[in-house]
Amino acid sequence: MQKLNLKNGDVISGAGLAALGTYIIIQAVIWPYYDMNGPGPGFFPLWYGILMVTLSLWLVINAARKPATETEPVFTVGVTRALLVWAGFAVSLALMGVIGFSASFTLFTMFIVSYALGRPLLTGFLTGAISSAAFYVVFWVVLGVQLPTGYVGF
Repeated sequence: MQKLNLKNGDVISGAGLAALGTYIIIQAVIWPYYDMNGPGPGFFPLWYGILMVTLSLWLVINAARKPATETEPVFTVGVTRALLVWAGFAVSLALMGVIGFSASFTLFTMFIVSYALGRPLLTGFLTGAISSAAFYVVFWVVLGVQLPTGYVGF
């Protein structure tokens, strides 16, 4: 019988996500699931929690069954890159009040596409500009939700 690899990062993160999903389910059953107008406020969180627990347990089981490797370094290129993306997200949020949503989101998307994915800067700019324009059309034009404009005005 094979020994389970419980020190795998996927096992640990999957267990944490399963715990979070369980908490979401517990909180969701307090709210009404369905009322006379249709699905209630507990409908989406309940199914989201169930899906979250199911997928995270699947991750835990699959990761635990894999054989343990020698030693995996804690800080690899992927972890460093992920932390830099989170830092870029924080900078993007800080810039949103100054330069507005559209410019901030474009810069953030450029950073992700160019740095994290290693694509050319032009590809990052086009992806950011198109994504920002799509957000503007969906939220501002179609739904009438005002996005942060900042001092620049857009």
